[in-house]
Amino acid sequence: MTQTFPLAEVARILGVPAARVRALVDAGVCQPVVVGEKLEFTFQDLVKLRAAKGVQDAEPSSPRGPMPAVQPVTSLVSSGRKTTVQEVRTTWSESGQGLLFGGDDVVTGKDAVEDVGEALSLVERRALKQAEHAQEQREEALGLFEQALAMETEDPAGAVDAYRRALELDPNLSDVYVNLGRMAHQAGRVADAVKLYEKALSITEDDPVAHYNVALALEDRRNVAAAVTHYQRAVELDPRFGDAHYNLARLYERTGQRGKALQHLLICKRLQDGKA
Repeated sequence: MTQTFPLAEVARILGVPAARVRALVDAGVCQPVVVGEKLEFTFQDLVKLRAAKGVQDAEPSSPRGPMPAVQPVTSLVSSGRKTTVQEVRTTWSESGQGLLFGGDDVVTGKDAVEDVGEALSLVERRALKQAEHAQEQREEALGLFEQALAMETEDPAGAVDAYRRALELDPNLSDVYVNLGRMAHQAGRVADAVKLYEKALSITEDDPVAHYNVALALEDRRNVAAAVTHYQRAVELDPRFGDAHYNLARLYERTGQRGKALQHLLICKRLQDGKA
């Protein structure tokens, strides 16, 4: 049996209204046990709720990517006034009261409740520090991206190096893979270009430019069917993508689908005339 805490007690520990705790639960921060119509929370739920509350309260001014996941802890251990977070095992006494064992310390469930706010504050600070560090890395990566973009014409090798350093800081910058793919394609390394575009799409599937670029590379590899699929996806995501419409028309004409070819040519014309 796992010791749990009622909603009112959790709200008191976190220092927030019960409605905000419910909102965090609805957002998927944790999954408390439902007993009748009441919610019961574990220590792990408390850790997640307090960390999520701290990240919400911090509200970075201009986040440019997803907030890093908070690293959970297994349990909370209290030793006197100094509270530490470490992995422990839980057992139960004959009376049913929870006992936490961590090193030589034994803390009853009641004592842990009294110190849980202090321990959760430690988790919150660690979570915020991780979020701030990740944001700093992303900002540095974006700076390297801008540098690389400016260097592409005059110093392609330097641009590639800057793009790679940006990825070391933030592997989820899909635009970096798009630009590296374009440079590989321009250098005649079509297979490498396709792999880089596919990597970009694995991160950001709804990028019409990445779909368009991989379609161009697939055309060069004579994979017309796959190229058509990516052009179609590009115009679904951006109906005003004239070049993608034109290339679809061209490939449909080549494969004898003249009705579809005409459809996309008419869209191109309306876009050129400013009527679409």
